[in-house]
Amino acid sequence: MERKLIFGIQHSEDDLVFISTTCKPLNQNAARLILMLMHELYDVKLISPHGLRHTFATISIASGTPPTTIAKILGMTTSTLLKTYAHSFADREKKTMQVLSEIVNFD
Repeated sequence: MERKLIFGIQHSEDDLVFISTTCKPLNQNAARLILMLMHELYDVKLISPHGLRHTFATISIASGTPPTTIAKILGMTTSTLLKTYAHSFADREKKTMQVLSEIVNFD
């Protein structure tokens, strides 16, 4: 956001994560190079842009972010999100059912 302000560009909610120093969108190869550089400089886990996207979606689902919000951020339909990440939602449903079972179980 700071970089955009330097160039007099207003930030909006649907802006891209990876931008160049001149605020132009980066392609996937440039984003991959930045992630590799961050891995080398800061010893963070090496991850691809696609892996980063998947990680974001999975963590968002696990934290209870509404699917419509996640889908909007990722630029996909809610239907596609639900199909793609069905396993993550299933895990969350199991945990919810376990909590509910503990609440109603009066043994």
